[in-house]
Amino acid sequence: MRSRMLSSTSLTERISRRNLYLTTQLLELSIPVVIAVNMMDLVEKAGDTIKLDKASEELGCSVLPISALKGTGAGRLIKGALAAAESHKPGRDLTCSTAL
Repeated sequence: MRSRMLSSTSLTERISRRNLYLTTQLLELSIPVVIAVNMMDLVEKAGDTIKLDKASEELGCSVLPISALKGTGAGRLIKGALAAAESHKPGRDLTCSTAL
């Protein structure tokens, strides 16, 4: 069976529509977020690009490329996650209360 490659625009639209809802909620709560965009090896192989720097700028968090299959980008992702966690200002109460 032949797989269908998505254009970078189509891929970005699918990511933003389906998977960024939780991310935006976390960002609104000022919780440190690092986004890993997996399968970047396939994007590059297809000759497509995803503007991760623009996504990072618009979202206000790190957006890093990885390839789980090839094992690339994991070290940078870990460093990015540690940096985000260290830069978080503790002391803000993130607990939720429900009015009855």
